[in-house]
Amino acid sequence: MIEDAVGQLAAMRVVTADANNFLYLIKANQLACADPQQIKAPTLILYSPTDLLFPQPWIERTAAAIREAGAPIDMAPLHGPNGHLNGVLHIAQASERIAAFLTD
Repeated sequence: MIEDAVGQLAAMRVVTADANNFLYLIKANQLACADPQQIKAPTLILYSPTDLLFPQPWIERTAAAIREAGAPIDMAPLHGPNGHLNGVLHIAQASERIAAFLTD
């Protein structure tokens, strides 16, 4: 039953993510405990206020540390009923902000 459930979840996830996306997710998870004061590049942080894996106070502390180190930072919430998964299921909310960030 567990293998079937995992298989079903994986099949649903394939619709919203490609292999390259998974590589970036892995790298982001590996860097989750990196020192934010070492970040010198402009940074865009998208977060979900209802995320229980990365709670908003953690995100705000990280943003403050990046800002204190002198890097420009922009933040935007992703709203929705899915907590952590708002970053996958509701990323379109930030499409204009992402586009502007990438063109700057």
